[in-house]
Amino acid sequence: MIKKENILIFILFLLWSNWIFLSFNLIFQDFIEKSRVKEEKVYIVNRCNCKDYIKFKQQYKIGILIDKKGNLCRLKCK
Repeated sequence: MIKKENILIFILFLLWSNWIFLSFNLIFQDFIEKSRVKEEKVYIVNRCNCKDYIKFKQQYKIGILIDKKGNLCRLKCK
């Protein structure tokens, strides 16, 4: 037969392990949120030139600029 002390020890172990799990979850929650992919808007222009790309990056911190052919302007302006 199972003793009451064993049941109590088992319940305490489950509570302790749950507390440990929740503690790690709170610690790494900020790291997990920062590592998620952010949405980026795609802006399309007729032709890429570096002058327009520099203005675009200054105005829009997050976003992708491509030409009508689908080429990334970032690759042309390094």
